[in-house]
Amino acid sequence: MIDLILPLLLSISIGVFTASETGLVSIEKIKILKAKREKKKWAIRLDKFLKTPERFFSTILVCENFIIVVASTLYARFFVSQMGDNGIIVSTITLSLFSLFFGQFVPKSIALSHPVNTMATLSNVIYYIEIVTYPIVWLYAKLARNLASLFRSSEESHSLQRLDIVHAMSEYEEEASKLASRLFNFSRRKVGEVMIPLSAAFICEKGHELETIARAASRIYTRIPVYDRSRNNIIGIFNIKDYLYSEQITLREPFFVKTDERCMTIFMMMKQKGEHMAIVIDDTEHQVGIVTLEDLIEELVGEIRDER
Repeated sequence: MIDLILPLLLSISIGVFTASETGLVSIEKIKILKAKREKKKWAIRLDKFLKTPERFFSTILVCENFIIVVASTLYARFFVSQMGDNGIIVSTITLSLFSLFFGQFVPKSIALSHPVNTMATLSNVIYYIEIVTYPIVWLYAKLARNLASLFRSSEESHSLQRLDIVHAMSEYEEEASKLASRLFNFSRRKVGEVMIPLSAAFICEKGHELETIARAASRIYTRIPVYDRSRNNIIGIFNIKDYLYSEQITLREPFFVKTDERCMTIFMMMKQKGEHMAIVIDDTEHQVGIVTLEDLIEELVGEIRDER
């Protein structure tokens, strides 16, 4: 009877490995990063798996194949003892159907629907199995690489394998996670947090626009806020393109925003109105800083290098 029950249990146990494999590939990286910051053990384990995907997937592959061989041998022995040579066919068909449903389809479906819960439950199991099977996995991987090298020519390009796809997905998910995190933070931040104070901004006094640009040897400014008498009295924006077209110094009307307005709202307003620079005012209508469309974009996607 043990030859009948044990193979079925082994077939179900394959689900641990298939679910772990599916869960690792489908889980969102941002959730791992968030859980890792909270020092959750399963997230720390997953981070290690992602850093060494070859070892993780080799462990899964070795364990799955070992279980299938043992289960098939025991199951075939039971049916042969009961039915003779015909038992081999029966055992192969029944075990294949059983393991396909309970060892593959069901666990993969669960892992796809609940990747976080799946990996939180199974990560420790896979971690310790990795440690126990490491000598076998290492030997298996080394032999596989040596055999592959015998049949690979120097001019032959490497084929795209599952690990290549996983590496690419990991890189993509990392960047996507960073962007999603920036977008979330950006939607909550206010203009007053990202603005450049007028005391630190590059501005010029009315009537000295060209002189100010000439002195700015380290960087070319396209738009410069212009003040009258006081740095906290911006009266317009000098656009160097306007001067190149008309050869006259004209000031554009400044676009004012408040410090407590959200960055996302101002970003959409500036994009819609075609504004590239805004003067920031506080609740008392006092001018306190400037914010540019480039500043807001950098808050969202990261630093943008100046063209050299």
